[in-house]
Amino acid sequence: EGTVEDTLSLTGKLTVCGSGRIRGKIQYGSLQTEEGAKLVGEITTDWDRAAGEPKVSSRLEAFNSGVNMSSDKGALDA
Repeated sequence: EGTVEDTLSLTGKLTVCGSGRIRGKIQYGSLQTEEGAKLVGEITTDWDRAAGEPKVSSRLEAFNSGVNMSSDKGALDA
């Protein structure tokens, strides 16, 4: 709740309630916002501290390799 207009830097989880407003330079480890929360400014995260590497979905892997995942007309073909 409330409003912050300043630089905000933390390595942990930033939680912004629905009535929360943050304006400024914002750096966080992870982010949770409720519907209605507002963030304005330069917003960054530290990817090196983020939990694990991003996972590649099987559909993206199939697209990259040209494998047909379904029999739909929009299916991927080699």
